[in-house]
Amino acid sequence: MKKLMNYAVVLAATLILFLNSGCKKYRPDYSQGIAVAVKNGATWEAETTGNDSYYGLGYADFYFTIKNKAGEKVNELLFRKIPLQLGDYALTSSSETDLFFDEALPLMLFVAYAPGGDAIEELYKAKPEENNTITITSYDAESRIVEGEFSLSLETTTPENGSNPYDPLYIRFTEGEFMVILEE
Repeated sequence: MKKLMNYAVVLAATLILFLNSGCKKYRPDYSQGIAVAVKNGATWEAETTGNDSYYGLGYADFYFTIKNKAGEKVNELLFRKIPLQLGDYALTSSSETDLFFDEALPLMLFVAYAPGGDAIEELYKAKPEENNTITITSYDAESRIVEGEFSLSLETTTPENGSNPYDPLYIRFTEGEFMVILEE
């Protein structure tokens, strides 16, 4: 009987270790900042990163990323060439191929990734007839912390709704706030 109990304890411990090792879930990393908003009526929260790699010209790029439980990208809101000065800035969208080459200021794009997080499923751009803005409310050059607000109305770049019929044709972000610590 004692041998059977020892076997049961070892089996239970092995089972617990096995189940716990498979249950590791991705936890969002807010060490570089956070963005929160209301997206199409629901609460939205993202990890943030940013850089100011414009050779001291006073601009920054921001990336607000949502990941699934496996740590794969699901959505990403990208802002490019945002002035690092307090103020309101109207946003435009460039085509996905011109996002990193267009000289217009500033730019934004929303990306929905395919399962696995390594392929783009759907792209959204700013609706030109809407008021799409980002506001820099605080910038501390020493700590490299940027804070602000955003409001966006987006439309898919493929009106026939691209590769996933579950992706919406339009996305609206309201009450958006963010804090980003710029990478060095």
